[in-house]
Amino acid sequence: MTSFGPDVTLYHGETLLQMAQRWQKLEKDFYSEKTGLFDISKVPDLYDCIKYDLLHNNPLHLDGAEELHDLVQPLADIVVPQEYGMTSEEKLEISQLICSPLLRKMRADFKHNGPDVENFHQLNTQYIDDVNLMSSHGHVRTRLYFTSESHIHSVLNALRLGNLCSDTEDHQWDEALQILSSVSEFNYMTQLVFRLYEDKSKPVESPHRF
Repeated sequence: MTSFGPDVTLYHGETLLQMAQRWQKLEKDFYSEKTGLFDISKVPDLYDCIKYDLLHNNPLHLDGAEELHDLVQPLADIVVPQEYGMTSEEKLEISQLICSPLLRKMRADFKHNGPDVENFHQLNTQYIDDVNLMSSHGHVRTRLYFTSESHIHSVLNALRLGNLCSDTEDHQWDEALQILSSVSEFNYMTQLVFRLYEDKSKPVESPHRF
């Protein structure tokens, strides 16, 4: 391991002493010498901590850091999803408690983007030169929502377990669920994209047109 003085400044101004105290507290919380038991609820914190140091304090060349990461990651892949429910019923209930306001907002925005909406958003004319658009008078339909990992898990559980597709023969839906199930981790730059399509073969007043 490379030697550094105690006054070395790490990522975001953290010192070596603060880093050591961070790990000492995590070790104490994770394992109880008195009972000889591990607190598995600390596994996500342990994984976040080692991943943080590998990403941002890698020049320290911490002994055993990569090995610890490889050992903790499979545990985190199991523990983290269980924080949002053990059974399907629990996952859906917790999902509703966490992300219902977000889903209602998204639904309202989808409904507000129809062709007959009188009041809609337009591009700020101050920035028209920064984008490749012919006109600034178009209807801006894009919405960006910045949220937390807990909301990401909850939204995906709502999609998986909310009976959104009743057609058991929908192979595309089944394939989408399999793809979602194969994703073990949602990092800080995780993005979900929802698109609204118009089926012009349906009557204008039909709820199935969009």
